Order: sequence, then structure tokens, then C-alpha cells
Amino acid sequence: MTPFLYKVAETFYVHYREDVSRLAFVFSNRRAGLFFKKYLAQVAGKPLFVPRVYTINDLLVSISSFRLADKTEMLFSIYELYQQLSHSAESFDKFAFWGEMLLNDFDDVDKYLVDAKKLFTNIKELKEIDEKFLYLTPEQLAAIRRFWVHFMEGGDNEKKRNFAAVWEILFPLYSAFKEKLASQGLAYEGMIFREIAEKARKKEDLLLPAPRLIFVGLNVLTLAEETILKYVKGLGIADFYWDYASPFVCDPANKASFFVARNRTLFPSQYEIEEENSSIPEIELIGLPSSVGQAKQVYDLLEKWMDEGVIPHPDRAIDTAVVLPDEHLLLPVLHSLPPEIDPVNITMGYLLMHTPVSGLIDLLFELQKQVRFVKGEPAFYHRTVSALLAHQYVSQVNKDYTLRLLQEIRRYNKIFIPLSDLSGTPLFRCIFRIVVTPDEASNYIMEVLESLQASLKETEEESSVSAQSFDREYLYHYYVLVKRLKEVMAQHSVSMELNTFFQLLGKMAAGVSVPFQGEPLAGLQVMGVLETRSLDFDNLIILSMNEGIFPLSKAANSFIPYNLRKGFGLSTHEHQDSIYAY
Repeated sequence: MTPFLYKVAETFYVHYREDVSRLAFVFSNRRAGLFFKKYLAQVAGKPLFVPRVYTINDLLVSISSFRLADKTEMLFSIYELYQQLSHSAESFDKFAFWGEMLLNDFDDVDKYLVDAKKLFTNIKELKEIDEKFLYLTPEQLAAIRRFWVHFMEGGDNEKKRNFAAVWEILFPLYSAFKEKLASQGLAYEGMIFREIAEKARKKEDLLLPAPRLIFVGLNVLTLAEETILKYVKGLGIADFYWDYASPFVCDPANKASFFVARNRTLFPSQYEIEEENSSIPEIELIGLPSSVGQAKQVYDLLEKWMDEGVIPHPDRAIDTAVVLPDEHLLLPVLHSLPPEIDPVNITMGYLLMHTPVSGLIDLLFELQKQVRFVKGEPAFYHRTVSALLAHQYVSQVNKDYTLRLLQEIRRYNKIFIPLSDLSGTPLFRCIFRIVVTPDEASNYIMEVLESLQASLKETEEESSVSAQSFDREYLYHYYVLVKRLKEVMAQHSVSMELNTFFQLLGKMAAGVSVPFQGEPLAGLQVMGVLETRSLDFDNLIILSMNEGIFPLSKAANSFIPYNLRKGFGLSTHEHQDSIYAY
């Protein structure tokens, strides 16, 4: 089967030859762009100036007048504005969770070009719905009506009053927040999407990177994206290609087909790309009881495919991919690959929250929460102390001393360990001390991470250089994260509890990936689900095909109720299901 991206590359080289370098190609993910350039080189068969390649997000950011704002800094900024507008004394600790929801909601509102003033209006009487929302479809009006009928019938209670009070200030907050960001030349992603879409609606010139844009392999489009694509199509400078050859995708009963007909109708292709008759592939379902079992099964399948000649060249296994819906399995899978499979390409990165350093930070927080004073001296809870001493980073430093200390704690059955018993090494003196404020905590964590970096470098053994280099990379990225949070806190006079500080750190770690180095266009491909879009492989191993993992069952946190989201055309869980089904 000829890969979809190969056919696109072939089509454009045939029509443009060397002038293909004057085009810009836009994909749904970066890996698709890499494969496209590889196929274009194969088709050309000679050195060639490659065209510019973007994801659609990167393209819009590149032509915007704004720079992307830091999400943590935005959380502090929106809190300050919320305090001013609501005259509330609500602490940052209580605000932080739903403040993140607001940032996500504002992002959605702009990506779907929703009239924020009308969305965040308070309906006093049902007849207002028909008067205010004449432009909506009957289905959208019905969804909005369902929400407000339910809200009005619920009687008067504190939760309703709180919701109504916050709902009333959301539009002023949304407007003030955007104004503040714009004054600094900053924007969140949705704000950038809206800026470009509104320019497109007004038919203003856009600073496009090439005289012609080719959109390849997109699927679910926000209203802002759709508006921009319609604009460049109307200018006659855009072309569109859809990866809809699979029989599954075109089945109306399959959620993956949700946007197929609409996209093909609105954005047809200029050149015909022949769709091969795709047969349903051979699929084997394997039930396994554990994550370790799944990682071992990857090894067994790859060994079997090498023996059977399915993978004839283990050093060039680029036609085989391992897909990880659950990113926790990345390291177990990497450690389970047959040694013959080399090189391996991992572009998904590894979330910092899944690394051992995140576990260490959690233990440091537990240590601080459980401090007691015994006979006037600080003392730490034995279970947390033992867990810290046994942590893979700490236990590698002064191994004999650490082991003796652990044995002593167990032998004497100590419940709280006095500080004086935990001061035997420089690293222990760094770890076992008391911090009270977030500023002290940030310095504390940075010093612990620096000390561990130095200690790991000293204890590095030749046999474990690779593992140690990973560990030092994790420590470095977490250090940068803590330093960034410390800088943001210094810029905003916002007080918070230690608990909130550590929660913020955890959320920041959930958004940072530690990059892995690999040869992107050679070897076995290891990737996340969304990276597979537009790509074709002869052999696929997809792990964790369990309910709740594929697709993720986690409900999107939103301050905007479901019926209002549906009524105003915002994304809902049906959109997410369609994305993963595709």
C-alpha cells in the first residue's frame, strides 16, 4: 500500500518539480511533516530545496502579531483581574483549580468564534433566549433552553447563587484579560486563532509564509480554522487533501466519520489522488493482565515478526510502529525492545510528571506536611523518610550510610525521626530541613535537585551511563520548571499555601515533555495516538486499548455547562471521541 503522504508528495512534485519549494505544506502534527519531506526526497531522487512545513497551530502563531503567553503566568494574571472585578477575598489556593478551567474555556470560546458577551449572559426569563439568540439553529436554541430551564427550576440555593455571581463577571473578566495580554503583545492560542479568523472575515491581508498553502491530513477543524481555510481558499491560494481512504473512516456509523462529508464538500482537492481499495487489515486482539505484560508482549511480537520476515531489516524498521495511548508505558516499552531493533525514533517525549524526579518532589512535599516537634526538635515521619532514603536518586549517594540508617529506623521502630539523626551527609542536610513559604520551598527544591545532579555525576558508572544521563536530564528539566515558577511568583504579589505551590508544580510538570533524541526517519517508530494522523505503517502494535484509556474517559473540566457548550457550538466530548476514533 502506498502511503498517503507519499502520494501527496508525488502529486506535487509531478506538477511543480523544483518549484515545490515555493509552497508551504500544513499538517496536523510535526511527524507527518517529517515523513512528507522524506517521501518528497524519494520522489525527486535528487537534492531539492524543501518546502516550508508547519502544523496548523505553528502556522497561525507564525503569522500572528502576538507571542504565545506562558500558561502559569496567565493563571496569576487572571487571578489578579478576578479579584479586582469580583471584589472577592478568595485565596489563590481556592482559585487556582477553576482558574485553569477558565483559561481553557476562554481558549475554546475564541477557537470557536463564540460571542462571549452572549454566552456569558444571565438569563432571567426564558423568552430572552428566543430574543437574544435569533441567529442560532433550533437544535442550538433547544440545548440552551434545556440548561436555563433546569437552572431556573432548581429553586434558590447557595450553589446557584455562587454560579450566577461568577457567571455575571465572566464577560468583563474575559474582556479585561484579553486586553491585558494584548497590551503586552501576548496571547493564548485561541486568542491568536480568533485574531487571524477575524482578519480573514474582514478580508484583511495575512502575512502568509508562501504564495500557496497546501493543507494535508487535517480532520476536526475549529470554527476559527474553518474560517481561515475558507478565506485562503477564496483567494485561490490554497489546496486541501484528506486522509479518508480507510473503510472505517467512511462508515457513517463510525464516530471517525463525523467531519468527513463536511470537509470534503467545503474544501475539495485540486488534484485527484487515487485512493487504493483499502481492505480491512488483519487485527489480533491480545488480553494481558498488566503493564509489564504489555511491554513484554511488544518484545515477543517484534521477535516473532523478525523471525517470520515481517520485519526483514531490524535496523530499518521504519514501517513498524508502537503506539502508546498510555504514555506511562514509554519507559517499560523502551527497556523491552529487542537489541536488534535499532535505531528507535521517539518524538513524543516523556511527560515530566511520569519521571522519578516527580515522585521525589511528591515525597519532599509529604515530608514537609508531616513535620512534628519532638522535645523541641523538628522530626520527620518514618514512612516518608524511609521512602526518601529508598528513592533511586537518594539511595545511590552514600549507599552504605543510607542502608545503615534505613536498618536503624526499622530496628528501633522509630515513628518520628529527629532532624539530628538525618544530618550525616551534605545531601541529607539539604533534604531534611523545614520550609514554610512557597519561596522557601522553591529554593529548597532547587538546592536538592542541584545536590542530586552533582552526586549522580560523581557516582556515575560506565555500565549505567545511559540511565544516569536520563536521570540528570529529568533533574535539569524539573529545576528549570521550579525556577520558572519562582520567577512568575516574584512578578505577582500573590500569596499561596505550600499545598497550592506543590499542586501548581505538579500541573506544570504534566505539561512538560522531556525530549528523546532519535533518528526521526529511520528505525522503529514509537509514538502517541495523535501522532499517527496521516501516517501509514505495515505493522502496528497499539497498547492499552482499554475502556477509559483509549479514548481517555476523563471528562473535560469546564465552567461552561454541557448544554451551553452544545448550544453555542463549542467542543464537547463528542468532538474528542471523533478525534480519537479517526
